[in-house]
Formats: sequence, structure tokens, C-alpha cells
Amino acid sequence: MIVLEGVDSKRYPEFNRYLELNNDKNSEMYKEFDKSTGSEVIITDKLKRALNVNVGDKITIDVNDIKKNVKVIGTMDGKLYDNGSVILMKNDVMEKEFNIREATQILFKTGKSPVDVKYELKSVVKDFGATVTTRDEFQKQNVDGNQMIVNVLSIFSYLAIFIAALGVLNNITIGFLQRKRELAVLSSVGMTDAARNGMLLIESVLSVVWSVLIAIPYSYLGLSLLTKTMTALEMPMIVVLDIKAVPLYAVAALVLIILASLPIMLKGKKLSIINELKYE
Repeated sequence: MIVLEGVDSKRYPEFNRYLELNNDKNSEMYKEFDKSTGSEVIITDKLKRALNVNVGDKITIDVNDIKKNVKVIGTMDGKLYDNGSVILMKNDVMEKEFNIREATQILFKTGKSPVDVKYELKSVVKDFGATVTTRDEFQKQNVDGNQMIVNVLSIFSYLAIFIAALGVLNNITIGFLQRKRELAVLSSVGMTDAARNGMLLIESVLSVVWSVLIAIPYSYLGLSLLTKTMTALEMPMIVVLDIKAVPLYAVAALVLIILASLPIMLKGKKLSIINELKYE
């Protein structure tokens, strides 16, 4: 199933800004579509790959058992709009080729409050079994749908964070056990408990610093691969790193590591120099 959308070519780009038909990449192509007088259509990049066609080729569209050959005048990035399977055709062409005179949607632009206009139109369209939705409501429905996908992906992120937190705690604990003799030697030559705790805290802070420095470029690479993977799965979502949130994550990591270091510091106070060095 492919969505064949009849549009008012003069006004459509302003309405559907999501498809970015007025940007540098698409503007010339769309102007050509707007000026066309024949049976030309714009298809999405997803359909271009699926149908294995190029600009200038003809495709056959079957609507209500009426088959027509139309020319592909351009392609666009459909993103997640109707799952990226969309063909744009002028309203008059759709009416002429497929004898479609009824609209599934009628779009209005108003200078008044959309909410007020919505309630005014409700009394007009209710006898036709139609509903009225504002653009903001329509946009919210789409955002909520995309948010569900993001929430599912977030579950894996939270699991990764939880597993990483356990790994940090285990590494700090194992590191202390492996260095007990080294710490005992330092204490035997005059290192105080405060100096030892300060050294452990500095190590914790430095471990957060270098991990953040490594994580930022790694995240850019990983999210770039994730975006390409989502595109390959026909779910073209552009995933980017929120660089403004990095300081927050860094502080959270620092707090986590310091909390994991506290039990080690408490164990350090009970460190017995004699027991650790008696076989030296």
C-alpha cells in the first residue's frame, strides 16, 4: 500500500514543512512539479529504491481499478511521513486521471484562533461524519507516535547504563583488592588516610574525565551508524547527540563513581599494614 496524496502545489510546501520541499535540495525540483501540466508525480526516496526507477521514468499507478502511467518528475526524502511511502500528485491531475472528486482531508489556513475555528467547523461537518483537527493536534499525534519508538529504544540505553554501573562498582572493588599491598606500602612510608582517600578521589575524577572525552566522539560515531541502520530498516530516524546534556551525564557519572569509591575508602581505614606486608 502506497499513499497517493493529491495536493495543492501552490500551498502544500508551506503546509507540510516536514518534507522540506522548499529547501535548497528540493526547491528547483518542486518548482518544476508546480509548473508541470501533464501527469507528473513526486515520489519518496524509499519508493525510488523499492521500484528501482529514476527521475524521468514512468510508473503505473492503480487506483480504484484504474491504471495510469505517470512520469516521475522528482524524488524527496519522505522520512517517517506515512512510513516514507508517499506519491505527491496535483489535485487536478488526480481528478482527471482517476476521477477522484472527494477529498479525504480539506486543509484551511486561518488568521483566527485554530481552536475557535475548530469549534465553528464542528457544527458544519458533523452531518457528513467528518472530524476537525488542528495542525497542532495533528503534529502532537505524530510526535507521540515517534516518542513510542524512542521509548522502546531508551529501554536498551537504560539497561546499558545499569550494566555499566555494576561494572564500575566491580572494577573499583577489584582494583582496591589488587592494590591493597601497594596502598599498605605507601602507608608504611608515611601516607596518611586523608592523602590515600584524596588519591582515590582524584583517580575517580580522572576516570570520569577520560571516559567523557572518549565517549563524545564514540557517541557521534555510534549514533551515525544507528541512523544509517534505522534508514536501512526503512525507519529513517536521524539520531543525534544532545551535546547540552553531556555535562549532566558527566556529573551523574562522577557522583556514581564517588559513591562507589566510598566503601573502598572505608575499607582503606581498616587496612592493616602488618597483615599486608608480613610476607614481604
